[in-house]
Amino acid sequence: MYLPKQQTRIRRRCGHANSGFRKFDKSEIEQSIAARFEARVLEYPDRAAIVTEAGDVTYERLNRSANAVARAILSRLGDGQHVVALLFEQGLPSITATLGALKAGKVYAPLDPRAPQTMLSALIKELQPDLVLAGGGHLGTAEDVASAGIALLDIAEVDPVRVDENPSTRSTPDSYAYIYYTSGSTSRPKGVVDTHRNVLHNVMRYTNTLHIGPRDRLTLLHSPNSSATVSSLFGALLNGAAVCPMDLHPDRITRLEDWLRDREITIYHSVPAVFRRWADKSGKLPKLRLIRLEGDQTTATDVELYRKHFGDDCILVNGLGVTECGIVRQFFIDKRTATEGTVPVGYSVEDMDVFVVDGQGRPAGTGVVGEIAVRSHHMSPGYWRAAETTQAAIAPNPDRRHQTVYRTGDLGRMRPDGCLVHLGRRDSRVKIRGHAVELADVEVALLDLNGIQEAVVIREQRNDSDRLVAYLVTAASPATTPSSLRRSLEDRLPEYMIPSAFVMLPSLPLTAAGKIDRGALPAPGRARPQIDVKYEPPRSPVQAELARIWREVLDLEGIGIHDPFLDLGGDSLLAVQIVSRVTRSFQLELDLRALFDTPTIADMARLVIEHLASRMNPASLGHLLDKLETPSGMEGPPSIEGEAGCES
Repeated sequence: MYLPKQQTRIRRRCGHANSGFRKFDKSEIEQSIAARFEARVLEYPDRAAIVTEAGDVTYERLNRSANAVARAILSRLGDGQHVVALLFEQGLPSITATLGALKAGKVYAPLDPRAPQTMLSALIKELQPDLVLAGGGHLGTAEDVASAGIALLDIAEVDPVRVDENPSTRSTPDSYAYIYYTSGSTSRPKGVVDTHRNVLHNVMRYTNTLHIGPRDRLTLLHSPNSSATVSSLFGALLNGAAVCPMDLHPDRITRLEDWLRDREITIYHSVPAVFRRWADKSGKLPKLRLIRLEGDQTTATDVELYRKHFGDDCILVNGLGVTECGIVRQFFIDKRTATEGTVPVGYSVEDMDVFVVDGQGRPAGTGVVGEIAVRSHHMSPGYWRAAETTQAAIAPNPDRRHQTVYRTGDLGRMRPDGCLVHLGRRDSRVKIRGHAVELADVEVALLDLNGIQEAVVIREQRNDSDRLVAYLVTAASPATTPSSLRRSLEDRLPEYMIPSAFVMLPSLPLTAAGKIDRGALPAPGRARPQIDVKYEPPRSPVQAELARIWREVLDLEGIGIHDPFLDLGGDSLLAVQIVSRVTRSFQLELDLRALFDTPTIADMARLVIEHLASRMNPASLGHLLDKLETPSGMEGPPSIEGEAGCES
């Protein structure tokens, strides 16, 4: 496993806070998750396991509560590897239910109780759990979505009597531990299954790279139905550390700094979008030693926030993890690390071989963009009740027995030193006017501009052509307009990669998992964009006719006569349509270059009059102008001289 000296140096610094780190030995993965947890209970019975608003919950108390839940589950289902669906928000009941299901030897499957009922019902139908365990007032939801014959259990009804004895039921390392459903942002949600051995191996990788120890306190900000909870929850509870859960509603994000300080958090973990919402307002957090960002692309903006607002002893870790196999790459950043453009996801972790393949599945060359693939002995066995989907995504490695290869659907490129750059989902590569465009490259260019705090770029189809639309969160000052953005991007990107529309938002919408919710981005609309030109309406028949053509082709309202064509979202294909319609409407021949040489309605109107005047006598020209629509407030078409002499 190759690591440059700088990465090795920073990794070694992860233990600076005297966390009490003790290496997670590989032999420890040959057991159940519950067995590893129970060993920590014996070792640290009085240490805080969970930190809540109501106070600390010790390892011994948590173990007793989980034993009670396990006993309740066993009383309903008996022995055997049954599936238990969990309906909880983030907090102590969710953690207790998870441990209880594992202690009972069951497979837990967390679902989002706040998801639409139709979605929940569909997932329950596919999952076919033997029991639905609910809490926090969600028993009613469970009753609404559960099919006939599925047992229900309210965690509030579990007998609270003290249960010191651990259940005798034991899972093997090969037993299924959980089923996590993917977000379904690009396809139908899939239930990812994994084993106790693989989960423990993932926790081992985090423990040994981040030096997690019993004196650490880890955040638990992801929803229980997100697989991102695994590394934080078990990274704490299987190492004697404390986990600090918060159900992260949007209104709580701005209060995260105070919460982190009050909880004395040492390891913070979230997606980058959540980090950006509070980090720019952060003061010093002296206990914080690690910031983990995973689940979406980390940008240069995130690195600058880290450098500006956090102590010199704090380390930023950008990682790439996937539900099917856990963490596969990590990049460690301190105040001395140089980063430009896209922040890489870094270098390999133990037993996770990552490579990039082309469209035919062949290894791509260094620096070539392709699909990220993972090869390992510790891969998910597949997807729940989806054999064909499993075969399509997770294939046996013909060169190594018991090893499988997973094609992630993410794009990336490998640097010469083996450092991986993540470039977003495979479907983020789009075609714009015949050119292949990586949306991530456009987002990086936008984030490099002054005043841009967040940026998302999507492809939109309008008037039978594809265009790029950028959604931006900007600083309060200086003022940012589409005109200024376009001018700034012209020196950085080819014309076809410059977005046609820029939508300014106070914040980007987030999913329940904290990722940017592209499906919730508002449509750009048909209103005239905010450009660096004062609006002036048409003042002549020719200008009015040109404005009508421009409105129809650009699909915009209220276009002014001095509005630049490119600032309105114009491009070469739309230019062809406009010139074609103008030549038909005015019975003249115009070269396509004319639109770019005369990029406003006022300029084009002068050009049209000049062409017409050179070919027609005044009477014929006047007759043609009479046929055009007269703008409101005008008594009639002006003379040729008046049209040609309009103010520019």
